[in-house]
Amino acid sequence: IARLQDAFKSQRERGGTRYLPVRKGLAIAVCDTGLAVVNPADLLSVGAGDKDDKAAAAGRDWDWRREAKHLCVNGMTLTATLLKAADVRHASVGANEEFFAAAALPVVLTVRKWQAGDRMQPFAAEHRKKLQDIFTDAKIGREERRRWPVICAGADIIWLPGLCRAEFGRVDEGAGEVVRLHCRFP
Repeated sequence: IARLQDAFKSQRERGGTRYLPVRKGLAIAVCDTGLAVVNPADLLSVGAGDKDDKAAAAGRDWDWRREAKHLCVNGMTLTATLLKAADVRHASVGANEEFFAAAALPVVLTVRKWQAGDRMQPFAAEHRKKLQDIFTDAKIGREERRRWPVICAGADIIWLPGLCRAEFGRVDEGAGEVVRLHCRFP
């Protein structure tokens, strides 16, 4: 209990995520979004991005198949899950999750900060749109934009969690597997 109290205090003072090892190789994650029991082997954190603008702008590569299933960024937790397309055909999609065709999605995604001039092609749109306009339309202020994760597949921006997904990786009838990306906000 004392270790958990110390983790809460440390998290409140410094932010970020604290991990407390528990039995059977699991850990309790203490972050802005609350508590979670996690497997440390499935975790990857982007910590330097909060303090180092160049590193944050370049982003962090996320090998979602091999390296980690969960990625903690600025208090948000991104999760990738590989599923059979048949299991999600009639699933409702929440604002904080998206499905992508696994065949189109590279093994390594990049999670980075928004940069002036960024553009993406929103789902079912004919033309690319500036991320600044997407943020403005959603009434997301400048300070909050700096913390918002931008998910990229190579040079393509494929998802702004909770706001907009790209045309990239559309799930068609013939898709065998899909990747569910989910973002839990603080």
